[in-house]
Amino acid sequence: KKGKGESMKFLKQYLLLSMLCAASYGMAKELRPAVVGASHHKGLIADVVTFRFNQEALCNCLPSAPTDEVEGTTTVQSNCFFFPQLTVKGKAVQQFIQQMNVTEHPAYRISFQAVDLPMEGYMCMVSYDSSKVSFQVESGISPKGEPSILLTFYDNSKLTAIKHGHNSILNVAHYDRVPDPVKKKYA
Repeated sequence: KKGKGESMKFLKQYLLLSMLCAASYGMAKELRPAVVGASHHKGLIADVVTFRFNQEALCNCLPSAPTDEVEGTTTVQSNCFFFPQLTVKGKAVQQFIQQMNVTEHPAYRISFQAVDLPMEGYMCMVSYDSSKVSFQVESGISPKGEPSILLTFYDNSKLTAIKHGHNSILNVAHYDRVPDPVKKKYA
């Protein structure tokens, strides 16, 4: 009888431990960083792609070699960013990412794909023609207080025009005042 009681006690402890592990795994999955919003704004001076997260996401910039390759007459540069343990929440965000992956802009291309190696997460590949656009990546906070990553592609011809204009500040103000027909109002 003593052996049977000890085996029942062990079984109860084992079940309790198993339930705790399963619960902590479920909670850990919920605590992982996730893309909760994304947008693409086409501006007169720059295009901005924004990814918003439920919490600050780790972003690793991976080396890409070669940095410059010549395809015909264009100079293409590539950057690779890895977001470990990242997930995507919401059907609208998944559709945005799918659409972004198949859309090629004249001067740049973005690919945002789920990967399993080196570990589970997302890989963001950015390729751009450095003779047409300048690229900048930065982190920030959205108006809703969400951590964000912004991928900005500046139109080199517009920057050059502003730089060589007599009234650079007025030129920038003029670019900012021109209404953007693509821009939508949100409540």
